[in-house]
This record gives sequence, C-alpha cells and structure tokens, in this order.
Amino acid sequence: MKYNFLLWPKGYTQWEKVKLVSTKPRSQVPVFIENEQSQSIIYDYIRGILNKTKTQLTFNDEVEFICGCLLPEAITHGISELQGLSWQEAEDVFLQGPIYHASEVEEFNRRIAREMKNLPNKNLDDL
Repeated sequence: MKYNFLLWPKGYTQWEKVKLVSTKPRSQVPVFIENEQSQSIIYDYIRGILNKTKTQLTFNDEVEFICGCLLPEAITHGISELQGLSWQEAEDVFLQGPIYHASEVEEFNRRIAREMKNLPNKNLDDL
C-alpha cells in the first residue's frame, strides 16, 4: 500500500495539516506545466524549500516525495489562486487533468498515427 501526504492550507490545526491518504500507484499524472524548463524551475524551488524546512515527515526518495506529493499540491494551490477556486474545486480540476480542445486531440492523434507509420513493423510492446 502506498501513502501520499496531502498538505493543507493555513488555518488548519496541527493535526489536520497533514492528511494521510492511501492511493494506488499512478502511471498517469495530469500535466499542467507546458515545458520541461518550467517544470525544472518549480521542482528546484520546491526542493529548496523542502531542504530549508524542518519537518517530522520522513521519506526515502526525495524525488518521489516532491513529484508525487509536493508538486501536485503546488499545482493545486496555483489552480486555486489563479482561477479563484476553493481548495476542493482546485483539487478536482487537478485530478481531472487539463482540458484539451478537440483540435488539439485530433492533431496529437494525427502526429501519433504519422509516427506509427514510420516504425518498421514493431509491436507497441516493443517500444
């Protein structure tokens, strides 16, 4: 069983600041950050805060903790602030993933189909 820590905004009591939630490992993460440079900047900022902050939380893998817990929380907070949503509404938006226009989906599907034609008789399992 895998656990993630969800950090809650200011105003909660000490015991409510961290909520332990059982989750299944996810192979798909909603993407709200458009390029790797922006993602790297946000990751480095979060890592800097984590390294400067004293905490009683323990984790074995810093990258997994940041990418699986703190980064989604930062994105949820950003959605809440930028779209003027409540924390729960922002979390729902994050979990649903970004909204793509039908033309974007069609273009993506055409690009994948084009690339698949260029592959010499390979199964998808071989990729």
